[in-house]
Amino acid sequence: MKIAVIRSPWLNKQLGQGTQVETLLSGWFGSPQITIIEFPNEGPSSNTNDAFVGLLDEDGAPAFSVLVCPGGNDQRMWTSIAHPQIAKDRVREFVARGGGFVGLCAGMCLASQGYWDIEGRLPAEKTERQKQFQYFPAIFPAELQNLHRLRRTTLNWNSSLATTHPMYLALPLTGSLVGARFNDGNIVTEPPPLGTELLLRCTRDEPW
Repeated sequence: MKIAVIRSPWLNKQLGQGTQVETLLSGWFGSPQITIIEFPNEGPSSNTNDAFVGLLDEDGAPAFSVLVCPGGNDQRMWTSIAHPQIAKDRVREFVARGGGFVGLCAGMCLASQGYWDIEGRLPAEKTERQKQFQYFPAIFPAELQNLHRLRRTTLNWNSSLATTHPMYLALPLTGSLVGARFNDGNIVTEPPPLGTELLLRCTRDEPW
């Protein structure tokens, strides 16, 4: 399996999310299988789009099995690209031709139509919010709720899916995940698009 990982200063700050993801993937699949797609500069519009050119082979087939985007600051990372619309189109074409996409935290946001929160950091109107996210690849055509400073959240297996589903095996025997001292994350609050599987449903948000 050939894996491409996006690297940016905005995905490696704070707790070094990007570095952690690269280390884990290298350990699981071996370093030769990992290709870094690097956007090295921090400033707005300071990176070229050349890094995404290699997502497809000359025949148009995906050059990698999956593209991975770690956590960090999604908006700062994407605005560091000189032509974000071109980058958006290249990622969407990669997925449309059969490539996979795994987004963690900020990476999940980039794969969506953006997000809203309860702290009032973003405009109340969706149309106004989405002006900030218009260049996100939006592979998943829905908006997310951004969870900040929750004390505890519970995620249960989606009962409409069979327990023979391969991802069910990743859960504890209880079929749910309970996160304590949960600081940040994203959940889907809109009805999922047709053909989309939501594996876990959030059944409890307990704020501080």
